[in-house]
Amino acid sequence: MKTFTFFLLVIIFFKNDMMAQVQPVLLADNVNRPNLMVIDNNSMYVGDNYNQKIIKININNPTSAPVDLIEGLMGGPYGLTLKDEYLYISELEGGRILRVNLTNPNPVPETIISNLEGPSGLNFIGNNLYIALLSGNKICKIDISQPNPVLEDVIAVESPFDIEKVDKYIYYTQRIASGTVSRFEINNPLATNETIISDISFPSGLILKNNDLYFCRSKGLTVGSDDSGVVKFDINNPVTSEVILPGSIDGPTGLFFLNNDLFISDFYENKIYKAEVFILGTKEIQNGKIQFYPNPAKDFIRINGLGTQKNYKIFDLTGKLIQTGNISRSENTIYVNGMTKGLYFLLLEDGNKFKFMID
Repeated sequence: MKTFTFFLLVIIFFKNDMMAQVQPVLLADNVNRPNLMVIDNNSMYVGDNYNQKIIKININNPTSAPVDLIEGLMGGPYGLTLKDEYLYISELEGGRILRVNLTNPNPVPETIISNLEGPSGLNFIGNNLYIALLSGNKICKIDISQPNPVLEDVIAVESPFDIEKVDKYIYYTQRIASGTVSRFEINNPLATNETIISDISFPSGLILKNNDLYFCRSKGLTVGSDDSGVVKFDINNPVTSEVILPGSIDGPTGLFFLNNDLFISDFYENKIYKAEVFILGTKEIQNGKIQFYPNPAKDFIRINGLGTQKNYKIFDLTGKLIQTGNISRSENTIYVNGMTKGLYFLLLEDGNKFKFMID
């Protein structure tokens, strides 16, 4: 009975992390046709596509009225990205890249380059701003350190929507009925497009968290589709898994991570959602004194930073006690190669708790 009660307390402590899929909660419902977004400290910047403006939302007080940052845009604010004190904005219909200085209490947009064919997603690599041209069917770049940046073609792509740098690659989504998440090598002049995930219904927003790449999937103009959702895959093992329960968001478009909170814009429902996502990775607690890794594990787990010898217990999801033992600063490895794949809980006698996966 004592073991069961102890484990029940741990299950309650970890209950939100045991869900493979999460249900998003409403953050704001006062945004008209929100697209891609960025967050700086506690301020979310997002395009209001219907009213042709950029608004600012206080994510710590989302029920307060959004603040209009920039109004009177020429059409379709889509991509947003931050560099230094500037917010960069793409106008899909206006064909421009703009920027505003966020340190200015009354920012005035500055045109960086114009006459583009449907600029959408933006991503910086150094001073090079990479631009997905949705209508132009290519990804280009400009050097924003130049006084008059010149557009340089990078690679031809059908209907690229959002882009994300991952190591030596740029990943992108294709906003078509049977779209893909694909990639190309950045500094390879002979680079070609490599499809990673195919047959996705109108993929849009793209964001990296640790080794997982998250993307939005929707049904185009079909509101209420059960196929809409947020999906992820490990960049080292591209097998998709659902993150947001399918059908819980009609038109997911933009994604942004702040710590373990995933923010999602819903273009069709005029809303912003937030979901707490279980992120596997090195777990550090007690101000970094104790470090737990690797996670996911395969053959062993290791705990660094222990002071004295401590007893441990490992439970599976059913509450079954799987393994016991002791661990110390010098003997800091626990072998788990005999365990089956799944989620486990490790409890130290001093009250420290860890969750980990066996892969």
